[in-house]
Amino acid sequence: MSGMNYEQRQIFRAPVTFSDRKGTKVRPVIILSNNKHNQSNIDLICCPITSKNSYYGRMILPGDYEVKGTTLPVSGSEVKSHLPFFIDKSLLSLPNNGRIKLKKDFVDKVIKDVLDMLEKS
Repeated sequence: MSGMNYEQRQIFRAPVTFSDRKGTKVRPVIILSNNKHNQSNIDLICCPITSKNSYYGRMILPGDYEVKGTTLPVSGSEVKSHLPFFIDKSLLSLPNNGRIKLKKDFVDKVIKDVLDMLEKS
């Protein structure tokens, strides 16, 4: 992965730890950390993507992809914006169907969801 660019809004595959911390499974993730952070740090901030609708996250619709005709293998995927995490770049790999990015306005909403969750009550 040397020389790989890690950009905000890009989708990778990564081992995602279960919430009970008893295991992991390779899943798609979206990079939320900004490009300046991504260039100068080993760890990135990501959110997992799932095909199971939990109604806690944000649904990815066909028009949310940067490149027309690009989608994840499972339609109706959801970004789990309530489960952000840090991950080492070395654990990321490109999805089988190549480079996928989500549109800026969609990822801005995901970042807002994360910030809203962290906001003081």
